[in-house]
Amino acid sequence: MTITTKDIANALAMSERQVLRRAADEGWRYLKAGKSRAWDVSSLSPDVQVALAPKLRPAASTITPAQDAIHRASEKARELGRLRLALLALYDSSGLKADDFVAAYNAGSINQALLSKLGEISRATLYRWDAQRKQTGSAGVIPRWGEKKKTTTLTDMERQILEKFYLAPERRTIQHCYQLLRLNLPSTTATYQTCRRYLQSLPKPLVAYHRLGQSKFEALYQPFIDRDPGIFLPMQQVVSDHHRFDCLVVKDGRIFRPWITAWQDYRSSKILGWAPSVYPSSLTILQAFYMMVICYGLPEMCHMDNGKDYRCKVLMGSSQRVSTITAQGVTDEELLNMQGAFAMLGVQTTYARAYHGQSKGRLERTFGTFAEYIAKDTGYYIGSNTVTRPEDSTLYFRAINKKAKKQVLLSWEEFCEKLDAFITFWNANWHGEGKGMGGLSPDEVFARYAPEPRKADPKTLALALTRPEVRKVTRNGVSVMGVQYWATELLEYAGQDVVVRIPIVKPDTALIQTIQGQTICTAWVDYFVATGDVAVDNEKVNAARKANLELVRTRSTSLSKTKELKTFLDL
Repeated sequence: MTITTKDIANALAMSERQVLRRAADEGWRYLKAGKSRAWDVSSLSPDVQVALAPKLRPAASTITPAQDAIHRASEKARELGRLRLALLALYDSSGLKADDFVAAYNAGSINQALLSKLGEISRATLYRWDAQRKQTGSAGVIPRWGEKKKTTTLTDMERQILEKFYLAPERRTIQHCYQLLRLNLPSTTATYQTCRRYLQSLPKPLVAYHRLGQSKFEALYQPFIDRDPGIFLPMQQVVSDHHRFDCLVVKDGRIFRPWITAWQDYRSSKILGWAPSVYPSSLTILQAFYMMVICYGLPEMCHMDNGKDYRCKVLMGSSQRVSTITAQGVTDEELLNMQGAFAMLGVQTTYARAYHGQSKGRLERTFGTFAEYIAKDTGYYIGSNTVTRPEDSTLYFRAINKKAKKQVLLSWEEFCEKLDAFITFWNANWHGEGKGMGGLSPDEVFARYAPEPRKADPKTLALALTRPEVRKVTRNGVSVMGVQYWATELLEYAGQDVVVRIPIVKPDTALIQTIQGQTICTAWVDYFVATGDVAVDNEKVNAARKANLELVRTRSTSLSKTKELKTFLDL
């Protein structure tokens, strides 16, 4: 048995020159194989033979390379190899020169069946097949494209480490993950190509979820309902969301990008109510909703964004435990359920899926139109990202940061006027070709298909557009977010919890109710805040004190009617 110099050098961890020097000193026997030497294993030193033991271990399989190549080839490749061997056998027995044999074969004179299966060949092809047969036998003429290639597989630990680093929001490159694998698992024998093939074979939705985020995953791979607005009637379903404009506006010396909260009819695309703001909230939602209800009536269903503004207690209601005093004067704890605005008005609600813009596709496209024709035409467009941002925006922001020429910016009042004018124009003149539009404008579609409006009861609407808060009555009334509300009727409820409903439209008054929902009174804002007129202030506080004393006297009449009772001293 022989072994090469390179194998000995790898086993002993030394250079080939050092191996040759040791072989000369110890007199190892070898056979000349061209320029290299094949060393006789029996003549090597014992320590060298021990180091070479893994290399010298006999193979478990006795399959020859030719047999292995035939085994790994596909059935189609083996059949094609047999046809090539049959053609070479005809060539050997024909006695013809290669050119003559090829010409006769291609003409169909040699074997018509082989020609129909192999097709025409050239002299170079015949020579190549013959050389492959002489070099490696019958396996040489079998095509390699059908071969079942041996692939290096990764261990479970290697796969876990690669996935840990690759499926992460940092979006590491495959080369980076491979280097981290080698750092954390020094014993790994996996190659970069193997790791690359494995990571590229991972399901694309899995990669998008972990590397691109849930929003991109939803947009690329999650299914959605392809809805048809034509099956609805106007006001049967309305959609609402916020949108931030990519332009700058100034208000009270503050520069910002304005927002809009809008309600859109799903059938006609008509914008029914809107509220511009510095920053959106449940208040802007109710303002736009109030505008829609006053002008067009109540919708049957509201389909809204999934944000916290649309899930607040003003809109959806809330529940909390409060302390109450029973008729017998016993303090008890009661679960208070406060209805939200939608439940009071009998409007159904649904929410869009998080990170799924298709759920509000029509409104999102409308906002895209607003972004194009409002934000870009103001003269103060700054772009939504680095790709769309104008080149001079850096200089523009630098001037703003130095507070230079603020007076030339678009004012808040001007922006609101332009926004109102454009939405009115858009509703009346923007002819659409989308589903259910038929080339008509939103106003035309709404007027053509709208049923009789569902009007809201004024008192119920006023109650629905309030912000409910549970507060304890003090000697100055009730306080909500630092604002005091007072009414004489609150004297009797001092120390008790009540429900304070502050109107969204006119917050200078508050409706006060008991925990059970009975109306107590209407309280006035900042009743005891000093006005600067001492006489007026004293008159108000003295009237309240007088009412307090009158209540005490009224409740004290029973004391004078009670006969004299004995005490322990009398006994």
